[in-house]
Amino acid sequence: MKKINFLLIFSLFIGLSASAQLASSDYGKSYANLMNTKKKAEETQGSPYVFDEWESGIVVFKGEEGGEFKNIKIDLMNNQLEVLYMNTEKVLPAADFRMVKLNRPDLNANTFFQKASDFKYGGKTLEGFAQVTPIGEDFKIVTIHSVRVIQSSMNAKIVGANHKKRLAREKKTFLLKKGKLYRVKKKKDVFKILTKKQKKLKAYISDHDLSVKKEADLVKILEYYETM
Repeated sequence: MKKINFLLIFSLFIGLSASAQLASSDYGKSYANLMNTKKKAEETQGSPYVFDEWESGIVVFKGEEGGEFKNIKIDLMNNQLEVLYMNTEKVLPAADFRMVKLNRPDLNANTFFQKASDFKYGGKTLEGFAQVTPIGEDFKIVTIHSVRVIQSSMNAKIVGANHKKRLAREKKTFLLKKGKLYRVKKKKDVFKILTKKQKKLKAYISDHDLSVKKEADLVKILEYYETM
């Protein structure tokens, strides 16, 4: 399989020059001063974040300048990034940045996040944030993270029970093949996309007990397919 360095993918995908990919943190700090301070949110049960912990990472802004931040969260509820700057939580709406790469050891080295609205499936624009992992030249694993609000019932309010709104996070997995998005729920969905030497591919998946519901396993499947 032909491996592509993350920074090369990063620059090819958004049209950045090498010098713009990792612009100094000074720019990021200057940009942070323009962000709105985070407003106090309505109390809810459940977390609106892709990851609950603060993560360091690189944000590429709409103007294609990059900035490094030590503390970032992806807020699915409000479709924005939260950045801790000078001990103050500030926000960056999704419309104002292009993508973000988080420094998490459990993520693939090539993985980055962008607005889900950059993708369409079934003629509809997707909502939330897209976790994108490029594999080779032809494939991307696209995991859509979203959150929905579950309203408390009227009965719970009447009897005086806890009636905070509850947040339910959801994930949907897709494969992007040569610009077209395919939903992946079961192994048969993968075989509709990966059409060559399926007998050999099925044997590999079975021998290694791989699941298409786990991104790490899906990465292995695609990397093996690229070598066939």
